[in-house]
Amino acid sequence: MSRFDLIEFLDASPVSVYAADNLVQLFQDQGWQALEPTHDWVLEPGGGYIFRWGPGCVVALTAGEAPTGWKIAAAHTDSPALKLKLNAHQALPHGLHRWGVEVYGGPLLATWTDRTLGVAGQVWYSAESGPRSRRLRTEGLAVIPNLAIHYNRDANKGTALDPQTHLSALADVPSFTHWKDWLSRRLSEDPERFLAADIFLYDTHGAHLGASGLLQSGRLDNLAGCHAIAEALLNSTSTSHAWRLALFLDHEEIGSRTAWGADSGLLPRLLERLNRGFSTADAFRQQNSSFLVSVDAAHGLHPNFADRHDSTYAPALGGGPVLKASARHSYATTAETEARFRWMTRAYEGPWQEYIMRSDLAPGSTVGPLLAASANLNAVDVGIPLWAMHSVRETAHQADQNHLIDLLTAYWR
Repeated sequence: MSRFDLIEFLDASPVSVYAADNLVQLFQDQGWQALEPTHDWVLEPGGGYIFRWGPGCVVALTAGEAPTGWKIAAAHTDSPALKLKLNAHQALPHGLHRWGVEVYGGPLLATWTDRTLGVAGQVWYSAESGPRSRRLRTEGLAVIPNLAIHYNRDANKGTALDPQTHLSALADVPSFTHWKDWLSRRLSEDPERFLAADIFLYDTHGAHLGASGLLQSGRLDNLAGCHAIAEALLNSTSTSHAWRLALFLDHEEIGSRTAWGADSGLLPRLLERLNRGFSTADAFRQQNSSFLVSVDAAHGLHPNFADRHDSTYAPALGGGPVLKASARHSYATTAETEARFRWMTRAYEGPWQEYIMRSDLAPGSTVGPLLAASANLNAVDVGIPLWAMHSVRETAHQADQNHLIDLLTAYWR
């Protein structure tokens, strides 16, 4: 993967563990030094460092000199999906298998039907030194077919899909009796060595960039945010020695309350470790001068459903990055932090948009409020507008992604 094409990144990252792999590879290709969380760290001013924290979680940072505060940005590597229930498979006639799934996050379930689906994830197996893992990715393997309209004449009035009975994947695979046998054929390993696996379905249709700049892909929420942070961080490192920190977290779509999510306590513990080189007073200054930008997708104005938006806060695709706010603090932005962020990014000359949800609807949330609360940080929430958020295939605009990179570059400089 070149530095750093968004479409390549989207297509190469069907699940969070692959996204983390690709981010690690990107930074290492740029000469960033890998850190081991269990080792002592010696950070040199101007140095770039990276470490893995769990399968789908990556941390990248640069070291500064004076205690001027951390400039932090955070995004998440996971997206809504369907996860295979490994034991819930049933042999069907003519070489097919019916494989049960469970729902990960809050996907638009109907969009997963009638797609050419592959599987991707991580498999653990037994080695002499202990458990080891391998990646698994297949192309077109399965489909979740709709029921023909002849059996459901009211289908176009809206049909509720039961994940237990209606969303099982029909897989074109050779007969097997245990999921370990199937993996053995795919990975050429002794089936008795397999210990466990996390395997998800994904849409094999790759990302597409149209002539007008419309970008269609799975997982734009929130691989677009990860891409923008990484690109801006790499753009910024040659300009000055500064304390910059990028968090690529997992499990946001299921609430972040995991060992590798935003609610894990990683950020406050990490800042405590990183600030130990300062005197007590300077460590306090460093912490108190820090700032966080949570980068996650926003709801773009849908021309076919314009009434679902507050018309005064309806960001358009192609109109620039979106600053998101909520009176219930579902987003991290406050009036004070918005003012600080606008001042910090005053070198940015591109467009801005703002988003507040309709007052009779409840917004979603991001990693922003969790991280801000856990580490006592001033923070904002920004992102690019999307159509069909949480669909198996979302739509964004390339211009917004470019402007977001410029905005974050200005923030880090």
